[in-house]
Amino acid sequence: TGLANGLGDIIKCVLKPQGPYFFGYTFNAMLAGVIYGSFYYRKPLSLGRVFAAHLVVSLVCNVLLNTLCLSLLYGKAFMVLLPPRVIKNLIMWPIDSLIFFHIAKLLEAAGIFRFLGGRDQNRL
Repeated sequence: TGLANGLGDIIKCVLKPQGPYFFGYTFNAMLAGVIYGSFYYRKPLSLGRVFAAHLVVSLVCNVLLNTLCLSLLYGKAFMVLLPPRVIKNLIMWPIDSLIFFHIAKLLEAAGIFRFLGGRDQNRL
């Protein structure tokens, strides 16, 4: 997942650039993929797991590392950028988590996507 996120970020920067390329953002995308992968790979989908995964990604990648990238890239003070980003991510955390959980459950019920858990893990 990390490699796919990294490649996706590079492709996005080539096809539709929204400013200068900065490897920090690609690294953050890759790290977010690794974090999500470690929470979901071969594990059953649960609301608690979704909330925990999204909280870790929000705090580590979105709040800390992306704010650091913004600070380095544009020369703004890290502590000035941090408070509004913390507030925004704390507000969006439960909303994004619930949206993901419900869409994932719908995809699972439709047979489009399957989360592993319990006995299904032994089949791989």
